[in-house]
Amino acid sequence: MRKPRHFYGKRYKSGDSLADWIFRRFIEAANFKVKQIVLKRRLKSDEGELLEGQWDPNIGVLELNPARSGHKKQYDILQSFIHELCHILLNTVHEKVLCSKVEVLEKILWEKFTPQQKRALRSFIPKDEGN
Repeated sequence: MRKPRHFYGKRYKSGDSLADWIFRRFIEAANFKVKQIVLKRRLKSDEGELLEGQWDPNIGVLELNPARSGHKKQYDILQSFIHELCHILLNTVHEKVLCSKVEVLEKILWEKFTPQQKRALRSFIPKDEGN
């Protein structure tokens, strides 16, 4: 079991109390609910649709697709990670359930999180597919 990471203090505050509360819930989820984060190219749904990320609550595995075609900027994979953390926070797995709300929440949080908060979340994502 990996050692939990903690991100406290003014450095990890955005000034928006709701965004900061959600950030702390994301850190808790990444530390305690997510057992493993796996980078998997050509990640597909059961229907064969190409996915950017997928959360399996039964085994605690969060899969992210690092393919460059899907993530053109460095932090785009982080946006997928935030999206999947929103599913964990809202306790929903399927895209069809609350999908538009998860996407809206993801976009709002992307704007509200500080660079330090984004780096803290990014530190949970493995650097390569071998991890």
